[in-house]
Amino acid sequence: MNRSLLLHAMIAKELRSIFRDRQQILGLVISIIILVGVVATVLVKHKFADKLRPPPAAAATAPATQPPSSHPAARPTPPSRQSPIPTQLQPLLTEMIVRWVAIAVGTTIALFFGLGYLIAATLATFAGEKDDRTLEILLASPIPDTTLFLTKCASVLLPMSAIGYLFLLIPSIVAVFVYHEELAFAPVCFPVYALLLSVPVMLLLNASIVAIGAAISVKAQSLKSASQTFGAIIFIVIFGGAYGLPLILKFTRLGKPAADFGTAWLSMPFPLQYALALAILALPTLLFTLVARSLFQRDRLLS
Repeated sequence: MNRSLLLHAMIAKELRSIFRDRQQILGLVISIIILVGVVATVLVKHKFADKLRPPPAAAATAPATQPPSSHPAARPTPPSRQSPIPTQLQPLLTEMIVRWVAIAVGTTIALFFGLGYLIAATLATFAGEKDDRTLEILLASPIPDTTLFLTKCASVLLPMSAIGYLFLLIPSIVAVFVYHEELAFAPVCFPVYALLLSVPVMLLLNASIVAIGAAISVKAQSLKSASQTFGAIIFIVIFGGAYGLPLILKFTRLGKPAADFGTAWLSMPFPLQYALALAILALPTLLFTLVARSLFQRDRLLS
């Protein structure tokens, strides 16, 4: 069988398994409803904010009509004690913070839902085949092990990354719509550039997750055990990276080279920064893929 035909068949199988499962369809519908709710909240807030805000002219003329008073409490505050933000701009600043927080919440929700679908599909690459008793059919194909393994991983990576990217489109469209007046003064449209530049970053991060999940799925005997193992590894990676990495950089000789590298990276032009960041992300992706491929042995999967 041709590699392209095999990839097409596996992607079609993954999509059929997603849209055939009622729980996954229900989760997809709930996630879309939540994102639409966040979008509606931001749009309503943006639409009615100008109507609810008092006119600036009335606010500016109101203090002028009051007679001066000699009472100490009524005297104007010295410039050093005044708020750095003018009173007229505080409602605008509050509205801007609320809008950005709503968009950030929508983006975070989208990322969690996209990662959830990716992890579920990744763990089912081989462990799910074992539970469904279809692994023998998959392994009976006359295709080399490397081609079969990479094609199986790609059949999970491509559609799940597309679904996760579609989740990110909703908050980005909201940001462009709500901030079109502010973005008109910028030389570039930042949300559009962020969407374009995030594609390689998302693919590399998702490829790392797929490689780790495939390695666990190869060795696991069932989908339940694969999920438990993956959860434990993610727990160790998150808390170990959050607490262990700063301690390693602080109390070992790696701290100064890491700080020098960070300073040098910040001084580079943005294209070079972006290319170097992609190269750094590609290294663990390649390492995890090689480890997962070494664990994939066709003669031992059925044992």
